[in-house]
Amino acid sequence: QILVVCACLTGFFVQIRGLITKYLSFQLEFTARPFLVVTLCHLNPWKKEALANASPYFSDLMSAYSVSSANSLFGFSSSRNGARQAVR
Repeated sequence: QILVVCACLTGFFVQIRGLITKYLSFQLEFTARPFLVVTLCHLNPWKKEALANASPYFSDLMSAYSVSSANSLFGFSSSRNGARQAVR
């Protein structure tokens, strides 16, 4: 039994040594990241009514978003409404 335990411990430490050696030999590369052209998110909320009245471009953009998101159910059986949300 002691021989089996010693063999298992030896195999364990050989595997750990190989794992640590492989981990430490991985070369890290740090390069400058290009600045994003498109801002994905910002923390300044806008009021929908103020934005729609600001420019016809924004009004068209908001209506296109509303139409496309209204047709997308995202896996739900019905669109977002109070009845479905109250079921929780």
